Amino acid sequence: MVFRPDGPVKLNLPKKAEIVTLACGRLLVKLDEDWAPSEDNRFTAGSMISYDLDEWKQDPLRAKASLVFQPGPRQALSELTATKNFLILTILESVQSRAFVYKHAKGTWSATPIPVCGFSGFPNTT
Repeated sequence: MVFRPDGPVKLNLPKKAEIVTLACGRLLVKLDEDWAPSEDNRFTAGSMISYDLDEWKQDPLRAKASLVFQPGPRQALSELTATKNFLILTILESVQSRAFVYKHAKGTWSATPIPVCGFSGFPNTT
């Protein structure tokens, strides 16, 4: 439920969902259960979805969700960091962390892997 000046509005979200943050002018929601808001729009548990913030503010019940991230069989969303223009997701895949930068453009999200260097200890300072 969201409280607006004209009164409370019940959101069109499953019971096990969490509004997480704002990024790229979009409202981000993490789903903790499978959800099918319509026949042609289905999301699995563990997915991250988003709404256009302006569209959502006008009518939160009719705003259309778009997929940001959907976990594969051996994946889980571990961490999320949002900036004004980017979203950074850390994903556990087969118990190994991988980080991705997500950007929203032209109606879709795109992901770019962030290279992570191995840590081999402190540099030699002799």
